[in-house]
Amino acid sequence: FELVYMDNDGIEKRPIMIHRTIFGSIERFFGVLIEHFAGRFPFWISPLPLRLIPVADRHVPFAEECRKALRSAGFICDIDDSNESVGKKIREAQLQQINYMLTVGDREVENQTVNVRRRDNIVCGEIDIPSLIELIRKETNERSLTPHVMANEAHSS
Repeated sequence: FELVYMDNDGIEKRPIMIHRTIFGSIERFFGVLIEHFAGRFPFWISPLPLRLIPVADRHVPFAEECRKALRSAGFICDIDDSNESVGKKIREAQLQQINYMLTVGDREVENQTVNVRRRDNIVCGEIDIPSLIELIRKETNERSLTPHVMANEAHSS
């Protein structure tokens, strides 16, 4: 482009433009990721991969214990302690593409487990938190594109 401009002295000069962007390539990269995965990110890059869903208010303290253990292990996790039904909480988590929904009810509190459901609606069953941490840590370390928590791998302590 034979571009020129007139400087203050009336002399034609070629413009020099220095363009610097830190975020441009990162934004494009995330755009490609979002398009490729259609928002269904693998566990290890998901913005919110785990959600604890207490069945009733009395299950919230155990859900808090589970969240603390998961966060201590380095995983992002929240609790849906809203007054909605369990079905609605699960549906909302699926719409948000949360990888694993961890339901906590009377049996889970008694057994010190969570009941795992994947976002593809596969119910994996009960698993204790240390075993869950081991499986999702493996999923993270391997940068797996497929879930590691399967129905036949979930178990109680």
